[in-house]
Formats: sequence, structure tokens, C-alpha cells
Amino acid sequence: MIGLNGYTISSGIFPKYLHGDDIIAAPLNVDELIRVGIIQHKDVTLSQLGEIYMDALKNVKQKL
Repeated sequence: MIGLNGYTISSGIFPKYLHGDDIIAAPLNVDELIRVGIIQHKDVTLSQLGEIYMDALKNVKQKL
């Protein structure tokens, strides 16, 4: 992204520790929705990173 001076469309859930101040999440003024979720096998425990992701999803959901 940075090397190409490009852009992408995503959920906007993008921790600052991954990119510093170099990438900015800017909301689009559109009526479209992006649905974000997780599919997890019932016998598999989430990793620490998976737990962080789930917490981020829950925090976003609470704000809606």
C-alpha cells in the first residue's frame, strides 16, 4: 500500500501498531455495508491474535 501510494477498501479495523501513522482508515460516504465475521471450528481454541481480533469486532459492534 505505502510503496504503491494506493488504497483499498476494508473494514477499517486496522491496529495502529501494524502501520504507525503511514496508513489512514477513512470512512466512505456510501450506503454499502461490509460484513465482517469469523468462522471457527468448535474444537479449536483461538490464538492470542484471534482473541484480539474478536475483541475488536465486539467493540465495533457495541458502537453501532
